[in-house]
Amino acid sequence: YEDAHNDGCKLMLSGQNGNATISYGSILSYIYQKVVKLHFSSAYKEALAFCQLRKVPKKNLLKVFLTQYFNRVINSKPFSEDCFTKTNLIKKYHLKKYISTTDRKNGNGLFDSKKQHQNFIYMPRLYQHIGLYDTYMSLQYNIISEDPTLTPEIIELCYNMPIDCFVKNGKERRVVRDYFKGYIPNEILDNHTARGSQGADFNFRVNRDWDKIKNQVLEILNEPLLLEYLDKKKIDDLIHTISQNEYNLDKTMVAEATVIGALGYFLRHHAGGN
Repeated sequence: YEDAHNDGCKLMLSGQNGNATISYGSILSYIYQKVVKLHFSSAYKEALAFCQLRKVPKKNLLKVFLTQYFNRVINSKPFSEDCFTKTNLIKKYHLKKYISTTDRKNGNGLFDSKKQHQNFIYMPRLYQHIGLYDTYMSLQYNIISEDPTLTPEIIELCYNMPIDCFVKNGKERRVVRDYFKGYIPNEILDNHTARGSQGADFNFRVNRDWDKIKNQVLEILNEPLLLEYLDKKKIDDLIHTISQNEYNLDKTMVAEATVIGALGYFLRHHAGGN
């Protein structure tokens, strides 16, 4: 936003809601939705087409599907074991039940039903988060922020599309790959493996710039105001793990430190009711 502002740009286009709309469509999601509906033939045919297109052995795809299903659905951590919030607050505000209910309604990733994905598309908390960030950045840098993947027309269109529109003949993200031909260069549409520079690279950038941000990260994680809400031992364990894995932090460590750090800055800013 700052670079765009300095270049005199007045309009910023993004596609941050694309994964929920026009870029939705994983082979694992397709197989899951077909299997739970007992459409085994469709699941097998599409899996076979995917393996042929991507030159992936069938047993490898099956192994990935089962592993991901086990880790994300069967063996997912209970909320209380995977959270930094104090135990008494989890119980007081019934957070475990709230998160469980939210996940059942809106899904949590690859293994969502059609209804869960529809609920995710219309999840108010998601739009509240995106809207707050975009509004703040637009006002700060005097730039209008627009996301074509977040328009009512696109959301309603993708809401009503069956999973076959998003995965077909082995193609993942089919809405973009097939329906946008002639609008997006083929070298982008036909690239099934590479990803551009994006938020998913966050842990790489943190490790690369660790010397620059180390003191700032550790300082905010030690913010005393956090202890009113978060478990001190879990924060200390995270700090210790980070210190032991400098320059080799995985996505989980970075994500946890980022969320806790954001809360720390928020509490500092609003300390004393200001």
